[in-house]
Amino acid sequence: MSALRRDGHKPRHVALIYDRFGYDIEHKEEFQTSGLEIKAAVESTAARAFISRNEFDVAKRMGERWKLVQVIFSSRVIASGPVPF
Repeated sequence: MSALRRDGHKPRHVALIYDRFGYDIEHKEEFQTSGLEIKAAVESTAARAFISRNEFDVAKRMGERWKLVQVIFSSRVIASGPVPF
């Protein structure tokens, strides 16, 4: 969210509103609305990501406007506590 805001976008964290959107973050690029599904992983699980049936159906319907974003965290960061921003 903060990275999108920093780039001048106005994202909405729709996963906080309703779980059935099929993605977590919604943002507009020019005249098109895109959905970002965010999946977190550590190095040992980075080779795979699981999506729900609803996420799959929404991705199919939205096509290129739906994007899967995987954020990979270092296990050292997780073990040492919260990351300061």
